[in-house]
Amino acid sequence: MTAEKFEKKHGAKIEIELLGKSIAPKPTDVNSSVVRKLKAAIKAARKTEPRAGGIGGGTCAAFFRRAGVPAVVWSTIDETAHQPNEYAKVENIIGDAKVFALLAVD
Repeated sequence: MTAEKFEKKHGAKIEIELLGKSIAPKPTDVNSSVVRKLKAAIKAARKTEPRAGGIGGGTCAAFFRRAGVPAVVWSTIDETAHQPNEYAKVENIIGDAKVFALLAVD
């Protein structure tokens, strides 16, 4: 543990208090209808072959999955999420809106 190493090296006393802990809920089945519909909409609107993957339990979908609702999270990004100088390209937002529109008419 880093705190223990720092204590020994510098003669410090470090106390750690866990303020919160979130355990990721069960992932949405990749064969569920919501995943299949989203993949089809992405393929149609963005002309790309989507893939399903997990990113942990810190997304807004975790709330729904904990309640037993199959949920997915998706967006077109440049891998800058939650970093300094995070940005979103307008062209990606427009393309993603087209995907959402296809899902809305299904």
